[in-house]
Amino acid sequence: MRAADNDTPTLPEDPAALRALLVETRVLVDTLTAERNTLSSRCGSVTAERDALVERNERLRHLLLKLQRRQFGRKSEQLTDEQLQFAFEEIEATLAENAAEAGKQSPATREQQKQRRRASRGRLPAHLPEIEQVLAPEATTCPCCQGPLVEIGSDTARRLDLAR
Repeated sequence: MRAADNDTPTLPEDPAALRALLVETRVLVDTLTAERNTLSSRCGSVTAERDALVERNERLRHLLLKLQRRQFGRKSEQLTDEQLQFAFEEIEATLAENAAEAGKQSPATREQQKQRRRASRGRLPAHLPEIEQVLAPEATTCPCCQGPLVEIGSDTARRLDLAR
């Protein structure tokens, strides 16, 4: 055996030993090549999957932005708080007007609404004292025409008085 270089391993001089070393090296190269191909094919499928997911993510982001633009509009096209409040007040007034009309038209509907309002309230126990307080105007005649005032409605409230 002779060493050609300090970095190069010494090779046997026997041809049979050289053949065995060559076969062993070829097997090792083939194994490493197959491993590399397997890894690169796995990496290829992982890369393709990642690319598909990135593309899908971008499509979903684009769709989300489109939906937000459609729902909220551009900043300059948005309504101010006063305009929104005005619109909500109009809707509430219309709903109240419709409910009043329905109540006038049908006594059954009026009774049903009254029952629904009362059912949502919790009843106070009967043993608690009740205080009735009537708030009446100072004058019973109209200041403009001097005619008698008419009671339009009344409100009743039941609540617990918390001791201070």
